[in-house]
Amino acid sequence: MQTDTTPTSQIEAAGALMAILAAHTDLPETTPQLWQFLSSGTDIAFGAWGVKLSLHSGLTAFEQWREALDLDPATTDHGELDTTRWLSAHGVHHGVPVELVGFYTLPDTGEESAVKHCYFCGESTPDVEDCADPFAREINDEEWIIPICTDCYQVRCDEI
Repeated sequence: MQTDTTPTSQIEAAGALMAILAAHTDLPETTPQLWQFLSSGTDIAFGAWGVKLSLHSGLTAFEQWREALDLDPATTDHGELDTTRWLSAHGVHHGVPVELVGFYTLPDTGEESAVKHCYFCGESTPDVEDCADPFAREINDEEWIIPICTDCYQVRCDEI
């Protein structure tokens, strides 16, 4: 079977990318790409053209985009290479495969600061405590001990 190797095979993905960006102008900036999915680890057809959105502004931005694109939290995967870590979620939007990737760093485990800020919302409220992130534990089978406020903890529990 011969596949189309002309730009024609990218037109649907380009249209989907434009529609996604136009519909979500209120969300944090992404690095958008047309992407050819060559991994056999998903249910996406090998060689299919789709959209990849990369975020470098933390997990809050990742969650905002994941919710906006209605990507199932169960599709979220975790990856790391040296000190680079990321979450990725997959789905279909506007008829093409979509991959959302959020890059992040774990909180510094050095000296504790006098004031703790929630890892997700950045707030420094009295209810911020170091505890295990329920989403990371349940979805990624990892134990992340992070400063998190009660509201963000509940949101993370609700997404499981």
